[in-house]
Amino acid sequence: MDRLSNGHKLAKSLIELFIGEGWMQKRALIVDADAAARECLEKVLADLGYETAIALEDDSAFKRFIDFGPEIIFIDTLIPRKGAFELIRKIRQTEGGDSASIFVVSALRGGSLREEAMDIWGALAFLSKPFTEKPLKSKIEDALGIIKDGDNVDASQIVSGMPEQGDFTRATFPRIFATLLKSKVPLRLAVGQGKVRKVIHLDSGEITFARANLIAETLARYLLEAGKLTEAQYRQGVEIAVNEHKLIGDAFVSIGAVTREDVDTAVRANMLEKVSTVFLWDEGWYKVLAHAEPQASIPGGPADGWQLLYSSIKSALTPTQIGELLVPIADQMIAVEEGLPLLALEGVREKELKKIVANANGREVIEVSEDLGAKQLPLFYFLLLRGVLKVENEGLPEEDEETPLQKVNAKLSWMRGRNHFQVLGVRVDSSDKDVSEAYEKIIREMHFGESFDEALRPLIDDVCNMAKKAAEVLYNSKGREDYLESLRQGGDMPIAGEDRARRAEASYREGLAAMRRNRWDEAIDRMGWASDLDPDNVEYRLKRAEAMIVRDLAAEGGHLDKAERVLKTVLEMDPDNFEGYYLMGLLNIKRKKVGPAKQNLNKALALKPGDEKTLQALKEAGQQKSGKFSLFGKR
Repeated sequence: MDRLSNGHKLAKSLIELFIGEGWMQKRALIVDADAAARECLEKVLADLGYETAIALEDDSAFKRFIDFGPEIIFIDTLIPRKGAFELIRKIRQTEGGDSASIFVVSALRGGSLREEAMDIWGALAFLSKPFTEKPLKSKIEDALGIIKDGDNVDASQIVSGMPEQGDFTRATFPRIFATLLKSKVPLRLAVGQGKVRKVIHLDSGEITFARANLIAETLARYLLEAGKLTEAQYRQGVEIAVNEHKLIGDAFVSIGAVTREDVDTAVRANMLEKVSTVFLWDEGWYKVLAHAEPQASIPGGPADGWQLLYSSIKSALTPTQIGELLVPIADQMIAVEEGLPLLALEGVREKELKKIVANANGREVIEVSEDLGAKQLPLFYFLLLRGVLKVENEGLPEEDEETPLQKVNAKLSWMRGRNHFQVLGVRVDSSDKDVSEAYEKIIREMHFGESFDEALRPLIDDVCNMAKKAAEVLYNSKGREDYLESLRQGGDMPIAGEDRARRAEASYREGLAAMRRNRWDEAIDRMGWASDLDPDNVEYRLKRAEAMIVRDLAAEGGHLDKAERVLKTVLEMDPDNFEGYYLMGLLNIKRKKVGPAKQNLNKALALKPGDEKTLQALKEAGQQKSGKFSLFGKR
């Protein structure tokens, strides 16, 4: 008894030291050269319990983000040097930047700026200047989902039996989603992975709205892939949406490409697809927010969240994965929740549903699982998550209060999403002594001898290992400079092979998006970064060369020499690459080298006979005269 008591006291001491106010102080970074705006933001954030840091331009802001580790960041669109969106891009690509909530602040007006902030860069909110304290505080509270005085909502009603924020995997997300579907009050679930941000509105088991950054682009692609649009209509609609500040669906309707019914059907399907794809993420982060009125409603009315959960379990989890999830409760006895009605599930007969429920009552989980077999295991797991079938201990705490293990796990999740400066709590200009003392302090706090809850030991080991890794990287000035430079370039140090490939693909997709918007310099930069991360990928090099050539066709950008070197490398790596010869031919045409142009274009035709764009390029080469022309046209 004394040993247990001592263990409890030591565990409590650990929590107080490890999860104390100093560790979990809420932090906000303000990047704005406007003194009046900064002062107003500082007052409001202090009132909301945030410690604030200030930066006046993008380079110092990035350094401050690295060592300060803010949860929320306010960035003015007119900050000096490279500007707000370049800073946001760097933050999003840096360890710890995925989950930061970014507010874009601006004195400029214009729907396109707001749309770019929200849709392309995943900003949480757009704040227009000038602002005063009371309305500003209300907007920040709404965006962050803070429960205000007078809302008559107890925080424990929103999240019961689970932390209100943390990380998830493909295996754990269904349980999180099911727990929130059971909530007694409306709420929002924010999730993220990489640059992707989504907010799902839930109310009594229904999905009432879903918002994601880049939703306009994916909606347009959805209509295109569904055969509702031609490629020409797609490009025309996107151009109208950008130039006339229209919603993408309205733009397509205005040119007669689709009907309003087509758009509503696509919007509904696209929104629900945004939710269901989260179940396919291997990992991500989540945060439960208080209810706020959605910007719109789902066409056709709310969707059944339980039906989507069941469908997602079937598509996202294999029977083996479900079996692993059931192992901790394998010997638990099942009881039926009498007051809970059976749901009508698409593809499941009511008779089959009742049979599973009746056969499970009073038996162990492992017995029922073995009897049902792999085919019906997803339905069985769904019924457990739904609460139709209950077990004594689901592996969740019975009380709403978080256990010491949960609190330490939540802190570990925070640390795993941070860079080495933030893990140790040191600044980028720290000395060798500062780094050493910070590391020793963490190790000292984690040393509690042998008499404490053994379940905490592996967590303490994780903390110490993360601190050790950070200290090894930052142990001298050269290490700190190299690590800071790697963060500036959008990576951690070193980048693991799997992570390198993931970042390369993300950068490549950003490059494609930039090309669709005629942002050639941005496209060249993103494709170049993708090629640096994955130098063996021919497609990345080809797209970089294409962006360079098109950039020079539009204006003298000085990229043709670089493009030629890239294409020569591509053709050395893959001598039968059609796109390589085609782009080399275009480059020759730009330089008025008709002979080499025809030679390369004919090689392209030999690889892809009858290709229309190559034939057109050959025709242009034969008719080439002095003067400027473009084979690409407006993209």
